Amino acid sequence: MNNISRWKTSSIEKIDDVYHIISDGKLSRKDSTIVFENEDVTEYLPVEKVKSIVVHSHTTFSSGFFQILDEYDINMTLISPYGETIGRFIPANASNSYETEFKQLKFRYKEVDGLPLKQKFERANINNMLAVLRYYKKRSDSIILDNNVAYITECRNMVKYAKDDQHLMLLEARARHRYYQSFNEVIKNPDFEMKNRSKNPPEDAINAMISFGNTLLYHRFSYYIEQTSLDIRIGLIHNSYHRRESLNLDLADLFKPIIVDRIIFLLINKNIIQNTTEYFVDSPKNNGVYLSKYGKNLFIKEFENKCKKIIEHKGTKMSYEELMKEENKKLERYFKTGKDYIPFSYSN
Repeated sequence: MNNISRWKTSSIEKIDDVYHIISDGKLSRKDSTIVFENEDVTEYLPVEKVKSIVVHSHTTFSSGFFQILDEYDINMTLISPYGETIGRFIPANASNSYETEFKQLKFRYKEVDGLPLKQKFERANINNMLAVLRYYKKRSDSIILDNNVAYITECRNMVKYAKDDQHLMLLEARARHRYYQSFNEVIKNPDFEMKNRSKNPPEDAINAMISFGNTLLYHRFSYYIEQTSLDIRIGLIHNSYHRRESLNLDLADLFKPIIVDRIIFLLINKNIIQNTTEYFVDSPKNNGVYLSKYGKNLFIKEFENKCKKIIEHKGTKMSYEELMKEENKKLERYFKTGKDYIPFSYSN
């Protein structure tokens, strides 16, 4: 089966209540139904079963389409062909709490001592990188991997001595740099090599998958945050006056190694994906490398399957999706009631 015939039958990738629009076309409203259509297909999305729509293609919209999104409390995210979030539609009745926002702002502007929480957060963040590397270290005799694990462990241990945000972010940056340096020790396919972490544009196939996977995770956390009274604009670690969303970036950091990076290693090491034009495309616009439509479809399926995977965490069996939802609720409880927030820390 060639690429064209594959995509004629998979314009929409539906996983549970999340719909990914992969092919170019038009989204419109017909009575109480959402319709996607192009010259090849016409597909109907039953609104009562849709919670979120992610558009990865060149798509036009009718005015009635946004009305039905608002009526049925459906959010939508637009992602460029280069895997970057362009914008989002959020229903007008999305959760909002000025009290929670006020407490988040006090935390941001250091009217309360937020350093202990940030230390716990960064320790968990670095620990989750370590958990992934240690999993593969058991299956490898790489000296480079051993050294990087030791270095990242030291960064994690130094977190408790950090005196301010800058020191914390420096430790995380150093740990993440070594973490990405370890990818070539984990990946067993010589057709894939990562020289360094590159964005805007990603310079190789591995970076293309990292950027695309991270974007999917950011969207997922945006959706979960909307179900709470938290303000997505106010982050714990990421804070910028020029960024529309920050909190989802922070929370996603905890799960990137466990979800996105493990998917990448699986796809490559199991030879599910190849470094060919079937899965990756070069962009003449910026000399970047990106997943093709077929590559995106493959990654989305693995991403959604990973989110549904059940693990045992602190004696309780939960899916990663449930753990991510719970992470938002734990942080909301912290700002609402002052209950201690313990960030997700993976153990294997």
